[in-house]
Amino acid sequence: TVTANGSKLEGAEDPVIEPKIISGFLVEGDEFTGAVEREAGEEPKNYAVKKGTLALSSNYTLTFRQGTFTIHPKSEQTNIKVEGIPEEITYGDNGFTVVVDTTDEKEFLGEVTVVSSDENVLAVDGKNVTVKNAGTATLTVTAKGNAYYHDCEKNYTITVNKRTIKVEPIYTSKYVGETEDPVIGHKIVEGSLVNGDAFTGALTRTA
Repeated sequence: TVTANGSKLEGAEDPVIEPKIISGFLVEGDEFTGAVEREAGEEPKNYAVKKGTLALSSNYTLTFRQGTFTIHPKSEQTNIKVEGIPEEITYGDNGFTVVVDTTDEKEFLGEVTVVSSDENVLAVDGKNVTVKNAGTATLTVTAKGNAYYHDCEKNYTITVNKRTIKVEPIYTSKYVGETEDPVIGHKIVEGSLVNGDAFTGALTRTA
């Protein structure tokens, strides 16, 4: 009488499932041919192991007792902490660095990647994030898993607020009869321009 059992971690290749004799024995020089087969599936749970093509010569009466193949789930990276990401920021503010660590130094921490949903709002270089324009973007922080751990993915939606600028016209005038208006200048009374930005267009006066 023969059975066969086996196991693996979720996502791994199937090992060879070897038959195991639980009663009787093979005469020296004799051996099994073929192979047992397991029930199909890759979800973490138990699967039946069946006789498949396993066989012996006509000198044996082969009885197969159904075995079990277990797929064990990978562990979750539950102790990962992400710091340094603001919920809101204003256009023109300094960028920031995403810091990823574990709450327990003994815990596994895979390779970390940071991806922006909109590089035109938040541009990413490694773990450094630069504010490019006003808008909303989501940062996806991923700690890559391995044979024993799943990937850990966390998403952070960040609003980059518009920068407030207040402007006043600079007093100017002309004499009656002059046909051309002088250019009406302006000055910033609150806030500031950043990143080489400049005004476009011009101030106008009432007719």
